[in-house]
Amino acid sequence: MIKPLAGEFRTIKNFLQNLLIFFALALCALVAFQWVRETDLRKRLQTRSDAIHDRLEDIQRLQGDVTRDETEIQRLDALQTANDNIQRQNEQTRKQNDELARLGEDRNDAVRKFNKMTADYDDLAARWNKQQEELAKAATNAAAKNPSR
Repeated sequence: MIKPLAGEFRTIKNFLQNLLIFFALALCALVAFQWVRETDLRKRLQTRSDAIHDRLEDIQRLQGDVTRDETEIQRLDALQTANDNIQRQNEQTRKQNDELARLGEDRNDAVRKFNKMTADYDDLAARWNKQQEELAKAATNAAAKNPSR
């Protein structure tokens, strides 16, 4: 009976060795599977990390663009305000030039009227002087004809 026990023991030993080899191989397969899975997860994690980094760079770039655009808008607003002021000044200058031209025309009219009045006065003075000379001559001729008086 010892022999049958030794044969059974051997069978159990072989079974246990085979079971141990099976579990070792299964464990190796599990480790290989987990290693492949971890590698894939690390790749995904790196891809997402790269995407987050790219998005953060895009955000910083866009914030810089926003700041630059706001500065440009302020500069353009200042230029528009300056342009509006210049246009208003140009319009005022045009109005002042028109007013100055109208005042010049009024002055020229007044000068023409004054010159006409002066010419009329000179003509009247010349006729008056001529009439006075004729009266003086007539008085001299009359005194020469009538010395007795």
